[in-house]
Amino acid sequence: TSASGNSVESAGGSVSYTVGQVVSSAVTTPDGSVYQGVQQAYEIYDVTGNDLVIDIQFTCSVFPNPTEHTLLLKFESENLNNCYFELYSLEGKRILDDEINSTITSIDVAGLKPATYYLRILSGQNIIKIFQIIKN
Repeated sequence: TSASGNSVESAGGSVSYTVGQVVSSAVTTPDGSVYQGVQQAYEIYDVTGNDLVIDIQFTCSVFPNPTEHTLLLKFESENLNNCYFELYSLEGKRILDDEINSTITSIDVAGLKPATYYLRILSGQNIIKIFQIIKN
């Protein structure tokens, strides 16, 4: 899924583009230049199962995803007692964890290598939600 894109055709040729490409390269000659890329497919999963029964109703989202520097975790509820997050690598190693004290929490991921991570949101011992995060 890309942010945007289009194709344009004229008598002189055609071009198509995609905004949000993960990989690109430039080819420059004396006659002009072309920036080409490959759109890497990715999917954002909400991997929390529907079979979890939690007393507390939370609605939360995380953005931007994919990200390079900072993730924002946003809660619709202001009842955040005993809530925290844990960020895990695909190998299951806990990378970051911290308490959630406000409806918008900033998570600095700038120092992490580009990869896929899992962000677990918890209230006490209950898992509220798990997000798959793409770090570019």
